[in-house]
Formats: sequence, structure tokens, C-alpha cells
Amino acid sequence: MTKHDHPVSRDAAVLRAGDKVTFINRGGHRRHGTVDEAAHWLNIIWIRDARTGERNLFSTDENEIHPR
Repeated sequence: MTKHDHPVSRDAAVLRAGDKVTFINRGGHRRHGTVDEAAHWLNIIWIRDARTGERNLFSTDENEIHPR
């Protein structure tokens, strides 16, 4: 496995606050950040963007999640 072959998950239940992740949306846009909070029952998580520091909400149903 290379450094780019990270497992992909769409299950918010595997993520915890403080986890470093990369999100990739259907258009291929990437966001790197840290899990701030997760609502496992809704399949959504908030990440703190590593570049801007902004808090963003993402659906794990619509995005790829790559732990880093």
C-alpha cells in the first residue's frame, strides 16, 4: 500500500473528533482537515479545514472520506 492508498469510508461512525481526514466530493474537490464533531446517526461530520480554519459540514453519504 502506498501513502495515497488510504481506506475509503462513508460511515461517520468510524470517525472521532481529532481524526485527520481528506474529503473528496463527487466533482473531485479535496478538503483536508480534522474532524471537529460527528453526528453518526445522520451520517454527517464537521471538519476544521486545515488551510482556512473554517468549520465545514459534510455528508458522509455524498463524499469519500480518507483517514490520513
